[in-house]
Amino acid sequence: MKQNILNIFKLGIGVAISAFFLYLAFRQVDLQKLVRVLKNFNGAILILAVLALFVSHWFRAVRHSYFLAPIKRIKNSSLFSALMIGYMANTFLPAHLGELLRAYVIGKKERVSGSSTLATITVERIVDVLSLLIIMGLVFMVYPFPDIVKLSAYLTFIFVMVLVGFLTFVKIKPQETHRIVEIITKPFPGKIGDKLLELLKSFREGVVALKDRQSYIIVFILSIIIWICYAVVFVIGFYAFNFIETYNIPLGASFVVLVITTISILVPSSPGYVGTYHWLCMISLSLFAIPESPAFGYAIVIHAVNIIPVALVGVVFSLKEGIKISKIGMQRKLDGIEM
Repeated sequence: MKQNILNIFKLGIGVAISAFFLYLAFRQVDLQKLVRVLKNFNGAILILAVLALFVSHWFRAVRHSYFLAPIKRIKNSSLFSALMIGYMANTFLPAHLGELLRAYVIGKKERVSGSSTLATITVERIVDVLSLLIIMGLVFMVYPFPDIVKLSAYLTFIFVMVLVGFLTFVKIKPQETHRIVEIITKPFPGKIGDKLLELLKSFREGVVALKDRQSYIIVFILSIIIWICYAVVFVIGFYAFNFIETYNIPLGASFVVLVITTISILVPSSPGYVGTYHWLCMISLSLFAIPESPAFGYAIVIHAVNIIPVALVGVVFSLKEGIKISKIGMQRKLDGIEM
């Protein structure tokens, strides 16, 4: 009961944050112009954007196989299925719980430790954020960013460095980490403390180096391909809304939009990043003199392109795997992570 109340409270806060950012995005939009924009964009070309999106997700699954290789070699198709289920869950669940579900699905299907798998996903996300910061640094040399974006980048960098420090400490100081967890869990019942210690041990086993030098090169190349595919989605959106001809927006602007909208994923909000994504997308397009109404229409459509197809595919895979999100409680998640 208390857990349900806490989940509702968290969801309520996320929805409130999203509502606030939707207000910021919508307050200067001309409704008639917005309707006209949404009626006239080229929807057919967005099929290519959806294709580019799924190509990026497939390469993301392939890249994850290299992080998991020291633990177990898993088929790319299985990792892609789990990835789609996790992304689908992020559309409906708050606080990035889709990542937990992704680890749970892999652990259940492949008979590997879900906690170790979660550790590889954590490392994968660190690589993503560092890649994002590198892209931002390169793009910043050509296009200026608003102060709020710069501040977000600095805070993100600090967070990542703290996380890297934590993972390093957990890996090289297992006994010290074990003692700290024992002290923290001492007030809790024995079963809870034992479970957390077991999870920590499994998590630590997932924080491993790649198998060889070639794997690092492949991961680097795959990361470039993934981010290029993401940028291509925005470029196709420019053509769909005729931004290139109408506003003379450069193709390089796609990386500006990519960097700024990706920050929306880091901001706590409702499931699906509603509101934060739209407002930050408008902020990025305003740097290239695109008015509020076309920018908001673009944000609505590109957000839908990124969310709806993936959610639908995720539902299909979840049905195939026998996963019902509504019936996965926290206890079952912990059981799955122990696998």
